[in-house]
Amino acid sequence: MAYLPIEYKHLLPLKQIHKRTRTLYTLAGLACTTKELARTLADNYHGCVVWPFEQALMHYGAIKFGLQDEANVTERCAPYIDKGNELLDVDPIAARGNPRQLWSVAAAEYFAGRSALRHDAWL
Repeated sequence: MAYLPIEYKHLLPLKQIHKRTRTLYTLAGLACTTKELARTLADNYHGCVVWPFEQALMHYGAIKFGLQDEANVTERCAPYIDKGNELLDVDPIAARGNPRQLWSVAAAEYFAGRSALRHDAWL
């Protein structure tokens, strides 16, 4: 949704988006899959985890289209981004993955309010 122009808001099924994202809420942000689905994956690296960079983009899109609950959930990752790890485990919350990833550092800057994207409608 971060990349969609606001003029398409009337075309988006916002109630259904909200309903589906609620199943992905974690204390660390919006997970990329549910825990149930993650258990079926051969690669749990991409299972029920939170990717900080995606949280920043989802936050931006949620704010743009008025999904305040989703925006609040995506912000949960900010204190855990640490030194730029690319993802977060959700239970318990812990940094994981490759360290010092530029996109995770960018997400930390976004959530800290030091990004032009946070303050302007660039996308």
